[in-house]
Amino acid sequence: MDVLVKYFVRHKQGLAGTYSALPGDFLSDNPQTIQGHGTYRKNGAVYASLAGKVLQTNMVLQVVPYSQRYIPQIGDVVVGRVFEIQKKRWKIDLNSLHEAVLKLAAVDLPGSIQRKKLEADEIEMRRLISAGDVVIGEVQEKHGDGTCAIHTRNARYGRRGHGVLLKTSPDHIQIRSTHFIQIEPALEAVVGINGYIWVETGTDPTEEQFRVIAQIRRYIKELDA
Repeated sequence: MDVLVKYFVRHKQGLAGTYSALPGDFLSDNPQTIQGHGTYRKNGAVYASLAGKVLQTNMVLQVVPYSQRYIPQIGDVVVGRVFEIQKKRWKIDLNSLHEAVLKLAAVDLPGSIQRKKLEADEIEMRRLISAGDVVIGEVQEKHGDGTCAIHTRNARYGRRGHGVLLKTSPDHIQIRSTHFIQIEPALEAVVGINGYIWVETGTDPTEEQFRVIAQIRRYIKELDA
């Protein structure tokens, strides 16, 4: 559990412009500070009126609300769930305002080398990845309308098996060198930049695995409070 906590950003006080705030948090007692969005003044001091990131521009202090939706960036490791299958592509929910797609050409076929996808592969799409499946991928393209395309051409990407999908705000996720975490010998987690977290349990989850997953749920609930 401790190794997973490092991937999350907690609310903590520090210097203005470098931290997050909760409603009622003290921000500044400098008389020259100008109230911005998400703040209020009381007894000469400025406080946060909502939860978010604290930003200071010159003497203007503001709190920007956390985004509950993911904004795709090329190279992001993401966790998503398939919600529709179309011609030569899967539509993926990435916790974004706009849909993502996984094209058949961006998938490594099981036990095969890189090759051109055939009509037979298109027919077998539902066998490869079905609606409701969880996939791990990487953002490959970002479009002007907010949609994006991901690929799974990596040994650690692709469809996942048995486990639990958890969700938090993307603002709580830190970008790390790897987003694959071995919590314990039989329990791996994948922390997506998009705020979805996949905890792989295997086909026969143990009582200890359920206990750890419950801990993770409680921690995320505290973050989102």
